[in-house]
Amino acid sequence: MNFCVPSKVWLLLGAASGASSVLLGAYGAHGLEEIFNEVPRKRTAYGNAVDYQMIHSLLLVVLGFFGLKNKSGGMLVSLNASLLSLSILLFSGSIYLWVF
Repeated sequence: MNFCVPSKVWLLLGAASGASSVLLGAYGAHGLEEIFNEVPRKRTAYGNAVDYQMIHSLLLVVLGFFGLKNKSGGMLVSLNASLLSLSILLFSGSIYLWVF
């Protein structure tokens, strides 16, 4: 079984995730003041979630470009990109759910 997702998918997923982290960061800065005033810890956790999502998104974009340039490491790129995507969902996603 060959587990190899095209690199363009990781590139697009990284770009979409990066854009959503910018939107979520802006929403946190301007739309969640009530929630953050009730529980101040949520502000720090939310900021960490946005930061980690952005960093992981940039890594997905880098992996996408690497996969486009280097055709020999397709399976390794797919594995790493899958783990990055999973970590965005589990780490940042759980914090977003907690805050909302």
